[in-house]
Amino acid sequence: MDEEISYKGLRRIEELEKNAPGLSHLPGRFYSQVFLYIQGLREAGEEEENPQKQSLIHDELKKIQRIVITIYEQREKKIMQSALSAARGGKPDQGHFLEEEQVFLTQMIELLRDQRSQMLQQKQKEETKKKPVETSEQTPKEKPASSDQPIVRITQDIREFIGTDMKTYVLKKDDVLSLPPDMTDTLSKRKVAQLIR
Repeated sequence: MDEEISYKGLRRIEELEKNAPGLSHLPGRFYSQVFLYIQGLREAGEEEENPQKQSLIHDELKKIQRIVITIYEQREKKIMQSALSAARGGKPDQGHFLEEEQVFLTQMIELLRDQRSQMLQQKQKEETKKKPVETSEQTPKEKPASSDQPIVRITQDIREFIGTDMKTYVLKKDDVLSLPPDMTDTLSKRKVAQLIR
């Protein structure tokens, strides 16, 4: 859809996104255009003196915000499915990804691959430990890992993503928080997080 953003146009996109197996085509600056459209409606509502017209604008604004959330969530689900497919070695179609969605996809693929690698390596280590070791000497016990999670400082804004703990994160520069070790490693490798402890 390359036409000007409108209520009818957004409803059409909503229906396409619900019914299409893959992402539907959107203009490259879709979310920026939607933001400007919503901002324009807000300003029109504030300037409108007729209470009835003001109420109509307010209702339209609420409907549009609901539609945009639905569009985003439908696309988010498809991007997550694409990330999972790619992390498992597939080649999902990325023809209709917006630039910011492509960044989100890349981040999710990295997280999924890192988590997959760490979990499978951990499983192999556990299996190795289960094998009996014949020795007359007592093997010293490993020091138990600390239950405290690493604490990091975020060095740049990070778009919303779902972590390996299945929680949704929206991280801002200079945020200080505790994260699972695997997520800490991934974000540190990408140089968007600095380990504090």
